[in-house]
Amino acid sequence: MPAYQWVESQRGAGALSLALVVGEAGDLAGYGGPARVWKRFGLGVLDGQRQRGVANDPELAIRMGYNPRRRSIAYVLGENLMKLNKGEYRAIYDARKAIEIARVPKSKTQKKHAHLRAMRYITKRFL
Repeated sequence: MPAYQWVESQRGAGALSLALVVGEAGDLAGYGGPARVWKRFGLGVLDGQRQRGVANDPELAIRMGYNPRRRSIAYVLGENLMKLNKGEYRAIYDARKAIEIARVPKSKTQKKHAHLRAMRYITKRFL
């Protein structure tokens, strides 16, 4: 695969990460843009809301297109990029977390929300 050399050069990602992404998404060249790949992995924004599972509204659930397994793959990929990559992705994570801390109102969960939003951001950047 043409992307293999690039993925291998990114600390925190590797052949398994690429295999999981391609296995779940298929041919990445067939997507109209990065936002469509993000939606495939549960990272999309629809009508101003983050993509999520919906139990009581079948129409919204279909529109959201949420798949817990694919979202889990994206989450683990983001964790690996944040924890193992001391270069580009860690710098992006730290900068984004600072922005998110300023955005999120002060509360007990402020740092956790900022962390999760920053992880979502770097995962989207990678995908």
